[in-house]
Amino acid sequence: MGPALLIGCGTPLGGWLGALVGQRLSPALLRGLIAATGLASVTYLLS
Repeated sequence: MGPALLIGCGTPLGGWLGALVGQRLSPALLRGLIAATGLASVTYLLS
């Protein structure tokens, strides 16, 4: 039950924090961060 509890509590907190940060960034910067994160994930998974 420990990991499930951590995920269950961490998900709303992460979403709330991400929304706060996302609202303060410019749309172009937010899109760039999302694209860079996706590209880094794909590179990591394919290597």
